Amino acid sequence: MTNRPEPISKDERKGRIERLPAAMQGAGADAVLLGSTTSLAYFTRLVWHQSERLVGALVTTDSLTYIAPSMKTVTSSMPCCKAEGVRQQRFV
Repeated sequence: MTNRPEPISKDERKGRIERLPAAMQGAGADAVLLGSTTSLAYFTRLVWHQSERLVGALVTTDSLTYIAPSMKTVTSSMPCCKAEGVRQQRFV
């Protein structure tokens, strides 16, 4: 029998997003584009396979914008993890 790891908590996920702007500023970046990669899952819990359609997130120092095709099945599966440092969260 194997022991399963604890699921990542909502607070841990929020903390990841809250720490990202400081790392961006330290690197001189104004924004980070997270495509359909493990980074997208790490920061947002959104897991999506790469395809010809971009699904991802654009993170700036004060906003988190999810990018997805205009398909109900895609946008309805987007996580809604509002981080304290993020003033704006939207879908495009």
